[in-house]
Amino acid sequence: MALRKILSYVLILAVSIVSGVTVGKVFLDMNAIPVSSLVGSEAEFRESDKVVEELVERSRQAGVAPDSFNGIELFQIAEYNLNNSENFLKEMVGQVNSTGQVVYMRSQKVKVGNEFAYYKLSPSKAVLGITTPQICSKVSCNIKNLNNIKIVTNEKGVITNTSSSETLDGDFSATPDIYNEKSYFDIFKTVPYTTMSFIVSEKTTSGCVSEVVANGDGTYSFEIKYTPKDGVIDAAYLYAHEIEFSSGYSLPYWDSVKLKITVDSNFYFKTIEYDERYMVSSEKIPVLGKADVVDTFVDHYYYDIDSIAEKVLPDFRKTMEV
Repeated sequence: MALRKILSYVLILAVSIVSGVTVGKVFLDMNAIPVSSLVGSEAEFRESDKVVEELVERSRQAGVAPDSFNGIELFQIAEYNLNNSENFLKEMVGQVNSTGQVVYMRSQKVKVGNEFAYYKLSPSKAVLGITTPQICSKVSCNIKNLNNIKIVTNEKGVITNTSSSETLDGDFSATPDIYNEKSYFDIFKTVPYTTMSFIVSEKTTSGCVSEVVANGDGTYSFEIKYTPKDGVIDAAYLYAHEIEFSSGYSLPYWDSVKLKITVDSNFYFKTIEYDERYMVSSEKIPVLGKADVVDTFVDHYYYDIDSIAEKVLPDFRKTMEV
């Protein structure tokens, strides 16, 4: 019985890694999977451009500090500033840890001028003789030409460095699959250069945001705590479709999500820490056909071109003129 239990944990670990988004402890849940539906559209869940632009204009007035806004407003201002930056790097680092096994995770979303790329990396790991799948994918495009969106899938990418989460690297030189704007949208329900996993607005996040607190070092922080009853299904509308595509399994059945967001005095993201709990299901999942997942990871944000050139994956760095 003990060996069977260990093997069950290992198989669930393999499922969680193939999702491409799991970072943290993976465990087995014997409860039934709840019924979940995902309806609507990105436009329905977002705040209007007019409202966001008015917030940004207020933030640019002399003497206005980030704690002059509530958390939803501050997130939207920082997201606007990120999306409208000439250059940025959003890097996630972390690891999977289950049954004593550690599997590193790294992803990057990088924009320099009109060039955009999204990398996801996690090496395979042999656990009790079972080899978990690798994650090594790349989505790239010129944001002015969405008829030539290139995707190097996990089957084509090759992990080339596994020494730590921060140094994970890959070879993405294989011939990519080509998508246009419509074919990409049909899968992901958004454009390829969308930066944030969660849609934060009054429509998705009202009632689950803490006060904005000054940290005393020029940064400001607040938390968002979602459960299915107060917005996680709508807020994670885009993220859920990405999980489904990456894993080949069901849309996630959310239990809870906690975000701790830190911005600087200029209303730019510094870090976002994530604690996500959800379930995926499929007939292809061994043993029970379902897996509970706990993700814990952190995003770091960079805007200076020299910092980006130093930290971005070499695959993208070679396209930069710095």
